[in-house]
Amino acid sequence: GLAMRGAADNRRAASLMGVDPDLATSGAWLIGGATAAIAGILLAAVTNLNPLTLSLQAIPAFVAALIGGLGSTYGALFGAFAVGAVTGLVPAFPSLQQRQGMQQLLLGVLAMAVMAARGERYVSSDVRTGL
Repeated sequence: GLAMRGAADNRRAASLMGVDPDLATSGAWLIGGATAAIAGILLAAVTNLNPLTLSLQAIPAFVAALIGGLGSTYGALFGAFAVGAVTGLVPAFPSLQQRQGMQQLLLGVLAMAVMAARGERYVSSDVRTGL
């Protein structure tokens, strides 16, 4: 893990420390591909795996990673909790429950709100301070 992070941050420094950046990159892709394959196999066993609905099943994981960030385990747990709370609120309202895809719509709105809030914070800190 440390070699992969080092190779991702600075390939030249990682190679000077004895880490092969190409091997670390290949290992990261191997682990990512194997994890995706296992997730697809497990998802196919539980649901009807269809290319048209697969993107709708991946939205909650994307929004949870977006909310929590990729660098923090606690952030990822908070993001998963937020996604679960939003999707759990839909059955509480009968008018929302009758409409198809309302959970995905609410998650999309949440994702847009998080991206807008984070984008505004980064832009305002760089532009207005003159850095």
